[in-house]
Amino acid sequence: MNIIIIGTSRIVEHHIKCLKYLKFNILAICTTNKSSSNHIILKNKYKIDYAFNDVKKLFNFANKCKEFSFLVAPRIKDTEKILLKCLGYNKKILVEKPITNNLNFLKKIYKYKKLIFVGYNRIFYENVDFLCKKIKNKKNLFIEVSCAEDNKNDILTNSCHIISILLKIFKDIKIFKIVRDKNFIFVSAETFKKNFLIIKFNFQATENFEIKIIDKKIVYHFKPIEKLVIYKNLEKVLMDNVNYYKPKKNIEINEFKMNIYKPGFLNQTKMFRKFIKYDKKIINNIDFSKKVIRLTNKIYGK
Repeated sequence: MNIIIIGTSRIVEHHIKCLKYLKFNILAICTTNKSSSNHIILKNKYKIDYAFNDVKKLFNFANKCKEFSFLVAPRIKDTEKILLKCLGYNKKILVEKPITNNLNFLKKIYKYKKLIFVGYNRIFYENVDFLCKKIKNKKNLFIEVSCAEDNKNDILTNSCHIISILLKIFKDIKIFKIVRDKNFIFVSAETFKKNFLIIKFNFQATENFEIKIIDKKIVYHFKPIEKLVIYKNLEKVLMDNVNYYKPKKNIEINEFKMNIYKPGFLNQTKMFRKFIKYDKKIINNIDFSKKVIRLTNKIYGK
């Protein structure tokens, strides 16, 4: 399979490693930052035939190609205009999140829904898939989420990953109340199955991102998100002749131990390959992205 890449960030290199492993042929790579030399570095490192620092030249090159797809992962400010141009080729596109924070832009490109695969790599974690099957259709759950961001703007560009995981597991989220402060944002909500959910955004907090789901005596705990530990019951521990109780670990699923690639990326690339080859139905489409963006915008205060 042939692919053309637009973008040269560290994230793009993670994509390239998985594309190469899965035998994609990278026809060309292009940076949208004319002062960057990353396109040359990546060209040489991964033996890519063509590299551009001008998107116009890249699209002139694409005009001469026949069978290919796009990976679109430029600077966020460039994504909308580049995606629009790529859609004109009627090719399958993997576009990095967030596509946009403008819901009207999604309306504009909705007719191209069958071409767009949005890069929410964390919904392809093995531990997220495992949990989806484990608590499918469960009710009376208590869900507590903590997001440690540097600032409020990161809710739109980074916490969207956490929202994407929650939407994959629970299908939909309805927000009841939002409390905003300069140091935090607190959200109370419920899932599609009426499970109670709270999300805390703590700015510049010294902590990991965390998702905790309590189902009676069972606790499902992502901390960090790449590591899922399942606890069942309590076990007694003797320390300094004093008894105390701690949660008993039952299962641990660590994404960093799955393969050598950035967590979620290999599974995501495998699904993109199926999306190209077989028109595989995907969860991470425009409709899913719209749900994520609507929630992050609401939390942010747009």
